[in-house]
Amino acid sequence: MFRIGKLIAVLTLLAIFILAMGVCAQAGDVTWKNGIKKPQKEWFVGASLPEFKHPFFGAQLQAITDAGAKYGFKVEVRDAEQDPAKQIGIIEEFIVKKVDCILLCPAVSNALVSAVKKANAAGIPVVILNRTLGEGADYITYVGANDYTGGRVQGQMLIKALKGKGNIILLQGVLGSSPQVQREAGLEDEIAGQPDLKIAAKFPCDFDRGKALAATQDALVRFPKGSIDAIVTQDSEMCMTALQAVKAAGRTELVGKIVAFDYPSYVKKNILSGDFLGTVLQDPYQQAMIGMDVVWMYLSGHQGHIPQPLFFTPLPGVTKENAKLFPPSW
Repeated sequence: MFRIGKLIAVLTLLAIFILAMGVCAQAGDVTWKNGIKKPQKEWFVGASLPEFKHPFFGAQLQAITDAGAKYGFKVEVRDAEQDPAKQIGIIEEFIVKKVDCILLCPAVSNALVSAVKKANAAGIPVVILNRTLGEGADYITYVGANDYTGGRVQGQMLIKALKGKGNIILLQGVLGSSPQVQREAGLEDEIAGQPDLKIAAKFPCDFDRGKALAATQDALVRFPKGSIDAIVTQDSEMCMTALQAVKAAGRTELVGKIVAFDYPSYVKKNILSGDFLGTVLQDPYQQAMIGMDVVWMYLSGHQGHIPQPLFFTPLPGVTKENAKLFPPSW
């Protein structure tokens, strides 16, 4: 299963890079028919991420900054600090500043629709990155993972490892964010065909290590040895303190039964050591760089090269069997 997934991922990556290289090679050939009528060095792109402190978004911040340097136009990146109201204010500021395009990773899906509609009314194009936007506003395309598929990949790992039988603890991300909603839906749908495999409890942890530590400690008290068989986390941070709690409690039966999402070096290390069962590889730097490539394509008049309405990046499953084949995302 994962060998096929790796092949698909490699082929998809090749297609993405061929597309990006082919279009970007024309960077000096701006088509005014559809693009904006001013020199590229005068373009102004506003970007907002849900937060900067999480290393996933730190990698995206770096990619956006690097892309601005690559293309030679002005980029302003703002931190929403996981506050939808603050992110709405950031978008409104970008509108006042008359940016040429907005790259937006919504803190939560539905709350940002009104702000994007204001950008629509102002004639400012928007590219959605990594987290999906709710319905009701227009945008060029979504660049990022299919989180629903990622949740199904997590479910496939569990079915194989637990042989279709057991109880799962789920550590959730920010409630209402598209990764939380869609990864959970994918996981639930994947295991739905296994009547003896179920999610015994869900704990909202906001993609936060401290909250995940407390939630796991609570779960280990509520569910004594023999009553839970695996822990699923919706990112690469909560799994680290989940493992810490498992080891501190002496619950060795759960070592090697933790499934993460994303693939930093510390997750790879724990997969190779056998402490984690596996993860889903999502490359934040690649996503954000492709997002900025899409911004360039649109503003330079190469809209026909942009996959719409969705531009999905690969999500291979990584386990101890294939971890050495994949470099970490950060």
